[in-house]
Amino acid sequence: MNPNVKPVFQPIRRIPIPLEEQVNQKLEQLLNKDIIEVKQGPAAWVSPLVVVGKSNGEPRICLDLRRVNEAVLRERHPMPVVDEYLARLGTGKYWSKLDIKDAFLKVELAEESRDVTVFITNKGLFRFKRLPFCLVTAPELFQKVMDQILAGCAGTYWYLDDVIVEGNGREEHDARLRKPMIRKEMPSGPWEDIAIDFLGPLPNGETLLVVVDYYSRNVEVCEMQDITAKQTIVELSKIFSRFGVPVTIRADNGPQFNRNCEEFTTFCNEFYIRLINTIPYWPQQNDEDVRDQDKVQKEKGRVAADAKRRARPSEIDVGDRVLLKRMRKENKLSSRFAPKEFVVIRKTGADTSVRSTEDGKEYRRNVADLKRIEPDNNH
Repeated sequence: MNPNVKPVFQPIRRIPIPLEEQVNQKLEQLLNKDIIEVKQGPAAWVSPLVVVGKSNGEPRICLDLRRVNEAVLRERHPMPVVDEYLARLGTGKYWSKLDIKDAFLKVELAEESRDVTVFITNKGLFRFKRLPFCLVTAPELFQKVMDQILAGCAGTYWYLDDVIVEGNGREEHDARLRKPMIRKEMPSGPWEDIAIDFLGPLPNGETLLVVVDYYSRNVEVCEMQDITAKQTIVELSKIFSRFGVPVTIRADNGPQFNRNCEEFTTFCNEFYIRLINTIPYWPQQNDEDVRDQDKVQKEKGRVAADAKRRARPSEIDVGDRVLLKRMRKENKLSSRFAPKEFVVIRKTGADTSVRSTEDGKEYRRNVADLKRIEPDNNH
């Protein structure tokens, strides 16, 4: 923030009475998702809440941060030029478009940056713990995160939360599509993969070195007055003498841990430890608990949805003769499935490719849109 700009306290903007209940429910949802938090203590910057209606009738919580944005010192990370992307696209034959849900809200705000997002409501003061899209630096900061995550992904183009993946062939496209979405597998045993980070400084001036084992979730904590790479190596060596040397160490790009620190890199090389540097302020990459919980919740949702729809595993396999569901009926008396026969030539999960037995044309469908033709046992 520009220290020459005086902080501004803006008064509350009243919300229309018919929308109050919906807005309060939305604030409660944001609190439960750990996106916002109640502001404790005095506040210098306070911005008003603005409610914008969505196309589905739900309210969208926005902030009027125009006064705050006047004082924000921008990082000026370069934004991609759309014309350049358009010039590069078109060489592939297969494309996929990915859209990241609530993209900016997946980037955590540093503790010292949260007070500039304080906003006032009829329920009191709140502040964002994640990056709000109305902050002037939000687009370039999110683009920087995306540049770091997707760097090195061939055939992949991204602008903020929109990602396009292309490939000359089906296999090349699918391989490129999977790469940005690969998640780290759980280690097979304790003390193979560990994460390290600093917590502090504390009020007494000390800093805690925190070491977490991904397999057992065991936590080791060391108090440190000196957090140089040399002293960090000393403390890690003590821990390794008790538990053994890990296969990988995952740390952020702090000056003690990154690959530019020759002392720490040499230490890892001597013990054949693979050093993985994650992105600062990106807890989804660093915290496996976030992804473990996400996986559990998604699985619960899938089971509940399958039970509601009375879904059952598909018995359709490669080589089966099938009918395709009509995407558009000619009239009310039209059958659900068209009479034209197809053969399943490829199946990955629910993603199924079929080929017509008449003209040889290929189509891609969800397995739920196929009906297997039972073999005639009389012939």
